[in-house]
This record gives sequence, structure tokens and C-alpha cells, in this order.
Amino acid sequence: MPTSLFLIAALILYPRTGSRRRLKALYRTDQKPKFNPKSVRVLCVVAASLAAFAAYQVGGAAALVAATVVTATIRERVRRQATWRHKQRAAQDLCTSLDTLIAELRTGAHTTTALKVTAAQSPGDTVGIFERAAARTAVGTYTTDIFTGDQDDDAMRQLSSAWHIAHMHGAALAGLLHTVRDNIVAEQQRKNDVDTAMAGARATALLLAALPLVGVVLGELMGAAPLRTLFTTSIGAGLLVLGSVLGCVGLLWSDRIMDYARTVPAVRP
Repeated sequence: MPTSLFLIAALILYPRTGSRRRLKALYRTDQKPKFNPKSVRVLCVVAASLAAFAAYQVGGAAALVAATVVTATIRERVRRQATWRHKQRAAQDLCTSLDTLIAELRTGAHTTTALKVTAAQSPGDTVGIFERAAARTAVGTYTTDIFTGDQDDDAMRQLSSAWHIAHMHGAALAGLLHTVRDNIVAEQQRKNDVDTAMAGARATALLLAALPLVGVVLGELMGAAPLRTLFTTSIGAGLLVLGSVLGCVGLLWSDRIMDYARTVPAVRP
């Protein structure tokens, strides 16, 4: 039996063929672990399914509905926060690309060449923006929609307008783009300041949404048995579903108000 176990372990640990691949398998300190979104989705689905099954076994259909509502709320909040971080990261990448473009233009490079160099050095998803702009300028297109992408529409409009004005009226393109970049940086700073200022409000909303759970725990400690009422009686089942829905709706509504406050464009004089 030990011999068989050692043989199995040897087969599992046997290095891959090829000296270079064996060395890579042994020395991986310079390689970052790859993030696999599909695996995370599968794990989330499995975890949600297990949680739903456990809720149904403990409290029946009412607990299943309540667990579904809470899970959907958590998923929506995570999605919103991920979207917010993606937009902030995209704005930073856009400013980095604009720095490269402005530097190329100030050295006297042609606009198409400057756009191609910027596209080659752009981080994140901004590569496609400058690749499309380079393709359009290569054929002589200088319209107000030369810049398009998934970033903020206001930033794209400012960039396209600056490009159009520079080629229609002879203004310095590098100076206009630098002004647009400063506007984007100022807007992102304002959004970050608003987001930081609302941290207390978000914590308060989350605390208020969790207060019913605190009440249930206190009831159990006092011997009132609220869980038995919620899981074994029809009135308790209705209150469980209603309380879960109202708490989650209130939390999502608070998130929507705060999302609007931090994303609404600033009023420019």
C-alpha cells in the first residue's frame, strides 16, 4: 500500500518534459497567478446553490426566497462597485495615454504617427480608442466623433471636440489635449472626494440594513425564539420574506442615491 501511494505521488509530481518547461515549473517566482473569471463564476454559482439548498432545508420556501433576495442584492452591490472601480481605472489609463500623445505631438510628430505610438504604449482598454482614432486620421477624418470607446462619454466628447477645433481653426492640439486631460483629472478627483465623503453614509445604510439581524440574535439570547417563529409559522414566513425584501430594497436605493451623487457631472461655469 505505501509503495502504491509513493508511485501515485511520483506520477503527480513528475515534471513536464523539456528542460525549459521543467525549469519554469520549478522557478515561478516571477510569474503572477492568472485570474480566471470563469472559475470564480462557477464557484459563486456552486456556493449560491448550496446556500439556497441549505436555506430551503432549514426554513422552507420562505427562507429560500429570502436567501435568493439577499444573494441577488449582494451580487448587485458587488457589480456596482466593480463597475465603479473599472471606470476609475479606465480614466487613469486614459490620462496616461493622453500624456504620451501630448508628448509625441510636442516633439513634432504627425498626428497619425502620434496616435499609433500612443496606441502601442496605452495601458488597459484605451488601446482600441487610439487605434481607431489613428485609422480615422489616416484617411483624413477629423470629425467630432473621432474618439469613441467604453470610457466616460463626456471625456470622449471633449477629446473629439478638441481634435476637431484644432484641425478646423488651427489651434495648438497639444495644448487643447492638455486642457482636456486636466479636466478629466479634476473630475476624477471630485468623484473620489465625493466617494470618500459618503463613506460614513454607506456604512450607516449597511448598519441599518443589518439591524434586523441584530434583533433576531438578541431575541434568541433572550429566549424569545424568533427563528422558530420565522421558519415554522406562516406569519413568520411572510415576515421573513417581507423584511428581506424591504431591507434589500432600502439598501439598493441608498446605493443608487450615493452612486448618482458621485457620478453626476460637475457644473462648469
